[in-house]
Amino acid sequence: MALNPANALDKKLKWDDFKKKDGDPPGEGEFAYAAETAVALGTTGGTNVDPVAKSDPLIYRLKSVPTVNVTFVKTNWVMKYALKWDKKHKDDLLDHEQIHYLISALAGRDCHDALKKIKKTDYDDTETAVAEINEAFDLLDVQDIQTKYDEDTHSLPTDFPVKQKAWATAVRACKTGNKPLRTSLETAGLITKQT
Repeated sequence: MALNPANALDKKLKWDDFKKKDGDPPGEGEFAYAAETAVALGTTGGTNVDPVAKSDPLIYRLKSVPTVNVTFVKTNWVMKYALKWDKKHKDDLLDHEQIHYLISALAGRDCHDALKKIKKTDYDDTETAVAEINEAFDLLDVQDIQTKYDEDTHSLPTDFPVKQKAWATAVRACKTGNKPLRTSLETAGLITKQT
């Protein structure tokens, strides 16, 4: 199977993708989120680990690679007041949201790549195969990365351009270099290794 949609990594967000929300801009010294980007990640298709016919000794393989779905959630929103900002602030915010999206899309890609590798592997038992499949599915959980990204940039990309650029550069390098997201962000010092 495949990553769905096939062009998930190439989706370019635009403000028309977001619902427009009413609300007052934050006052002096106050903070409020101006936009939200969420991506639903999941799989469809089975993860059966079956014995290979006539193998001696008996070996097991993942029967087929599930489809990994990357879905831009239709409830994503932007505050109407943010769309009245000057071009630079609007563009900075949209790029900030683009990185949120790309973090999730890259997680989907990494999960799919891990499942493809598992499909090509012979296992002596089903337990080891299932454990590796579960590790691949764990790659879809990127909430810790999303949270750290917002903490580092304070969700204010124009006000914290150095951190925003560090994250944007590292995340985009994962895409262009076809590098695993979590490992690359750890190497860049943006997140710590999970235990």
